[in-house]
Amino acid sequence: MYRQEKNVQFIANIGQHQTYPQYFESYNAAVSILIAHIEQHANTCHTLAYPIMFLVRHGIELGLKNNIQFFQHYTKQSTPNTIYTHQLKFLQTQFKSQLFEAIALLQATKHINIDPHDLHQFHLYFQQLDTLTNLFELLDKNADAFRYPVNTKNNASFQYEQTVNLMEVVHLLQAVEWLLCFTGDVFKKYWDEAMPTTH
Repeated sequence: MYRQEKNVQFIANIGQHQTYPQYFESYNAAVSILIAHIEQHANTCHTLAYPIMFLVRHGIELGLKNNIQFFQHYTKQSTPNTIYTHQLKFLQTQFKSQLFEAIALLQATKHINIDPHDLHQFHLYFQQLDTLTNLFELLDKNADAFRYPVNTKNNASFQYEQTVNLMEVVHLLQAVEWLLCFTGDVFKKYWDEAMPTTH
């Protein structure tokens, strides 16, 4: 039985943090807490792997969907299926397509060129994201393996001896966090520079 400590808030307001970035940050925070627990209790990694991997996967999904919606504002290219799909590779492709279409529009209509360093960083981060989504494509393509012990055909989600390096996954997540969280801010900086100043 859980013991409620004094001065600890357990009444959570779930109505005040309903944005994609806030959800993304909350999932990442939960991952950090679980990893810290494993560091203190190493034998728990085998069972905590399922919620950790689910949280990482869903966090990536939230980050991708947030960026797609952000760049649709500039490209005016709507992709309704992105709201409901859980396919990370599809979402990654849509995000990358929207980003570079927005960059092309910035260059064509605003005559603003993205700094080569920023472009290089975008490509590097997408390579790291590709490594991470490739892993989930292998382990959990249909977004159910870390939620249920069996698939829709009632087969085990994983082979008995199958393993995953949680620290490698977390390091990859940390590596792509900038791409998922701040790409929109970098682009908006260029877009705002192109906007006429009003007095």
